[in-house]
Amino acid sequence: MENACICCNAFISSHFELFLNMISKEDIEKMSVSDRLETIEKIWESISVSGYVQSPDWHKRILKSREDKVASGNANFLDLNEVRERLKRKSDEKSRHS
Repeated sequence: MENACICCNAFISSHFELFLNMISKEDIEKMSVSDRLETIEKIWESISVSGYVQSPDWHKRILKSREDKVASGNANFLDLNEVRERLKRKSDEKSRHS
């Protein structure tokens, strides 16, 4: 939010505090995972469409690099099973080092 103006930051902060007063951590924990994810999605959507959140330059460079790889035919794609296996390996490695 560093690119947002002070009044926008105050607006977001005040609404976030209002939200926190409306729902407790315990209430959130009672929600299903699906409901939690849907809530996160709605919150993010409300922030992102407002223009308050600007993508940082480093992120724009990564996305541009990936677009260029796809356009040039040099992109590597993984299917869902390959992604799951990579994530499982990373999780297992992290568990061993903890």
